[in-house]
Amino acid sequence: DLRAVDLSGADLSGALLEGANLAGSNLSDSNLENTNLFIANLEDAQLTSANLTEANLRAVNLLGADLTGSTLTDADLAIAYLEKVDLADSNLSGGNLEGALLPEANLENADLSQANLFLSNLQRVNLDGAILEDARLTGADLTNSGIIQGSLNGAELEGVASRNMDLQGADLRGQNLANVDLTGSNLSGSDLSDTNLSNTNLSNTNLSGANLSGANLSGANLTGANLSRANIRQVNFAGADLTQATLSDITIGNTNFCGAIMPDGIEKVC
Repeated sequence: DLRAVDLSGADLSGALLEGANLAGSNLSDSNLENTNLFIANLEDAQLTSANLTEANLRAVNLLGADLTGSTLTDADLAIAYLEKVDLADSNLSGGNLEGALLPEANLENADLSQANLFLSNLQRVNLDGAILEDARLTGADLTNSGIIQGSLNGAELEGVASRNMDLQGADLRGQNLANVDLTGSNLSGSDLSDTNLSNTNLSNTNLSGANLSGANLSGANLTGANLSRANIRQVNFAGADLTQATLSDITIGNTNFCGAIMPDGIEKVC
C-alpha cells in the first residue's frame, strides 16, 4: 500500500509493482522505465514528466491521473482505465492501448504515432494537435472527440465510430474513410485531398473551405452538408446524395456528378 506517498524523482526502473496501490501518489519526474505496474491502482496519481518507456501498464487504473509531458513510448496500456487522464504533451508513440478506456481524456499535442488504439474508447477526448500518424484506430470510438489541427496521416480508420467529431483543419490526405459515419462532424478547412470517402455518411457535416480535390465520394451521403468554398476539383460524386447541401463559392473542375442527387433533389443525368 503506497497511497499518497512522495516518490517524485525516484528511480524505480525495472521495479515489480504489480497490483500496487499508488492512488494519489506523487511520481512526477520519476524513472519507471520497464517497470511492471500490471493492474496497479494509480488513480489521481501525479506522473508529470515521468519516464514510463516500455512499462507494463496493462489493466492499470489511471482515473484522473496527471501524466502531462510524460514519456510512454512502447508502453503497454492495453485495457487500461484512463478516464479523464491528462496526457497533454506526452509521448505515446508505439504504445499499445488496445481496448483502453479513455473517455474525456486530454491528449492535446500528444504523440500517438504508430500507437495501437484498436477498439479503444476515445469518446469526448481532446486530441487537438495530436499526432496519430500511422496509428491503428480500427474499431475505435471517437464520438464527440476533437482533432483540431491534428494529423491522421497513414492511420488505420476502418470501422471507426466518429459522429459529431471536431476535425477542423485536420490532415486526412489519402486516408481510407470509406463507410465511416461522420454525421454532424466539423471538417471545415480540413485536407481531404485524394481521400476515399465512398459510401461515407457525411450528412449535416461542415466541409466549408475543405480541400476535397481528387477525393472519392461515390455513394456518399451528403444531405444537408455545407460545402461552401470547398475545393471539389476532380472529385467523384457519382451516386452521392447532395440533397439540400450547400455548394456556394466552390472550386470545380473535372468533377463527376454522374447519377448524384443534387441539392434541389434532382438526379444528375450522366
